[in-house]
Amino acid sequence: MKKFQAILFAIFCLIELSIPQTITAQTAAKRVYLNNLIPVDKHGYKAAKDFIYDIINMGGVSYKQGFGLFTTYGPTKPGYVEYSLKGKYKSLTFVIGTFTSDDQNYSKALVHITGDGKRIYERMVAGYDVPQQVQLDVSGIDKLRFEIVQNDVNIGIADPISVKTNPVDKLLIGADGNVVETIDVYDNMKPTTYTVPIGKARQLMFLLQCGDWGSGQFIFYDLKLSKGNPAPASAKP
Repeated sequence: MKKFQAILFAIFCLIELSIPQTITAQTAAKRVYLNNLIPVDKHGYKAAKDFIYDIINMGGVSYKQGFGLFTTYGPTKPGYVEYSLKGKYKSLTFVIGTFTSDDQNYSKALVHITGDGKRIYERMVAGYDVPQQVQLDVSGIDKLRFEIVQNDVNIGIADPISVKTNPVDKLLIGADGNVVETIDVYDNMKPTTYTVPIGKARQLMFLLQCGDWGSGQFIFYDLKLSKGNPAPASAKP
């Protein structure tokens, strides 16, 4: 105990700690339309709100939520879109099909969906196919990418609903009575190392702030204090 107190009251500039996966947690879910998130990368992408009449029509059904992917030419480049989920979502449902005149011909396109570079869904979509409902597990995924891999059928992704895992807790890190960093702690979050500047603080505080959605148990390890010039807070896996 005396050793721990000595560390807390020492004068240092940086603190580093690692947060592993949640041990137990209760979470609340929130439904979010994927197309309401801002893509981190895209090409040949069009949101539903940018279509004529603000809808995507697939298989005779009109959808107000979703997006389309298409191949551009000169040079030929298939469409794709990538979102950063930051591991905050656990499931994704959507309807996949073709839109415009493609639903009247026999063209096909191979579509891949990847999570952090790993393929989680693949389908050859034909212009004459009936749109299909899909559900995927996206737990812990950051980079979610939809991509046309082969051919040039216009692909529609409609009603893409993500179920968001709200923060189980917020970890507040205080230095001399001031909160210097707030970290959202999620169910099934990946082990992450945070580096937080604390200036010349003499006293540190760690507080888990629980919300109405539940609470959890977490482990913090490899706590390190180091001398050096203060730097912006950072996180790395």
